[in-house]
Amino acid sequence: MNGLQKNLFELLASIVRNDSVGNVRTEDSVSVLNLAYQYKVITAIYNYIADDRAKAFFTQSLIKSNIINVNQQAEMKRIFDYAEENNIFLLMLKGFCIGKYYPSKGFKEMSDIDLFYKIQQKESVDRMMRELGYTFSERKENHETWAIKERNVFVELHFSIADVSEDFLSQILERKKNFENCSNVFIMSNEDLYVYLLIHFCHHLRNGTFSFRQLFDIFVIKEKVPLDFERIDEIAVRENIKLFGDNILKAFDSIFNGVYHEETAEFAEYLSGNISFGNNAIAKLAYDSNGKIGFAMKRLFPRKEKILIEYPDYNDKKLLLPVGYVKRIVHIMKDKREEAFYQYRIMKKIDSKMIAGGKEQKEFLKKYGINNI
Repeated sequence: MNGLQKNLFELLASIVRNDSVGNVRTEDSVSVLNLAYQYKVITAIYNYIADDRAKAFFTQSLIKSNIINVNQQAEMKRIFDYAEENNIFLLMLKGFCIGKYYPSKGFKEMSDIDLFYKIQQKESVDRMMRELGYTFSERKENHETWAIKERNVFVELHFSIADVSEDFLSQILERKKNFENCSNVFIMSNEDLYVYLLIHFCHHLRNGTFSFRQLFDIFVIKEKVPLDFERIDEIAVRENIKLFGDNILKAFDSIFNGVYHEETAEFAEYLSGNISFGNNAIAKLAYDSNGKIGFAMKRLFPRKEKILIEYPDYNDKKLLLPVGYVKRIVHIMKDKREEAFYQYRIMKKIDSKMIAGGKEQKEFLKKYGINNI
């Protein structure tokens, strides 16, 4: 880690721990703010930088982030009020249930609102979103996205949780707690939330799509929330994520406390953005696809389970499944041209060096327990 990163990480740790933090004066104010902006934690440090001229470069971004945050909070209240009135079960994931532990409002930046609902209530949930003015955006393997695009508000409604076993999900639902005074909106227990965040972060690391902010979320929970680590270890062993959890704690020690651990030094550098395998996400796709043709075939003809998720009507008409593939291709070319061209540009970049980088990345992550789930 370079000196600039150490300055930022030390400042973040001090703020989270409520240490005495005065206004930070540094010749590198612009650089520190720019790094925080890249890591998506600029709202955390902005008010602690004394250099007003440096802050002026980022004021517009901060205003935009705060507007989005205010819009999201207003929408959360509307959704929760509707759920309360209509007896709809909702469990908060990430986002606001983490933000409540942050030192101040607006401290946490978010890209969307994540909620889990019971699939038996899908019809009621769909009606809720339509009546609240949302437009259906897309359906993926574990969730659907609804949006009010003019307010830059996106809601991911999860009907299952990626990489979380059915046994753990049932325990999460048993141990859930009411959110504030709600009777139908819930949050996870502290230990379940911590393990879930580990699983979620592991999922993004495996896909090459992780961000420093996701790591910082886990650090905040560890520092601000009373946790029973014996209980966490029990869950982590069952969910096959114990090794990863242990390595994350050592990485925290290196990143936020400046303590060197030889066995996880490379891992801490990777999480800090100092080690990569080309473009991590594209390298992973290149290796998994084994070349351009494989990449194209996987995009055009994914496994049948994905088609059945996107077009659930075919669950009872599996002989017509080929029609689902055709509809998907037509939908992509008609309504998702920008995404299709983006995927085409990725395919053009795939070469033997990128495939080798993806293989090296996978082996690197496996060493730290990231491919164990």
